[in-house]
Amino acid sequence: MRQLIVIGTPIASASLMQYGVLSVAALLAGLISTSALAAHQIALQITVITSMIAFGISMAAAVRVGHAVGRNDGPGIKRADLVAMLLGTLIAALLTVAVIVARV
Repeated sequence: MRQLIVIGTPIASASLMQYGVLSVAALLAGLISTSALAAHQIALQITVITSMIAFGISMAAAVRVGHAVGRNDGPGIKRADLVAMLLGTLIAALLTVAVIVARV
């Protein structure tokens, strides 16, 4: 249990700080006006959707790299890394263009 706590504490702290900052930002936007709060929530949801896609790609890349490491496959490690970076960059670019095109 101690090892789990030692490993999990940094990511738990980072998540807590992230959600704390986002909550404070929402409260501050609400102090401005309800329109500002609504705009903040829309921007936040777009950010969350795009970051979850990147997070999913990174998790898949971690699994592929882990399998390649287990096989002692050096070229497989590099290939998994390259594919993940290219796929992440391509999807980020496409989503950025979609957000720019869809804005009102």
